[in-house]
Amino acid sequence: MFGHDDVIDYVAIDEIKTPSLMAVLGKALDYTIEERKKSEFFNCDLLISPEVQSFNKLGTSDLKLIYDEGRKAALEALPRIKELLRS
Repeated sequence: MFGHDDVIDYVAIDEIKTPSLMAVLGKALDYTIEERKKSEFFNCDLLISPEVQSFNKLGTSDLKLIYDEGRKAALEALPRIKELLRS
């Protein structure tokens, strides 16, 4: 089956790093949230997407800028919102 030139590497069980339960649950939660976001986008009449990808969403230093971008996007969407309310 194997020739004498074939090299077989074995990995000891204690060398395999298994992820913690919290790491697995975190990844599962991330996946679930992303999938839910995708489905919600298709169930709305209008999606307002402010340009906030470049901001730090975990800190507080960009909060005013994020708010301003959201307000700007909402104001730009107002004509479409009013149109949808009339129909």
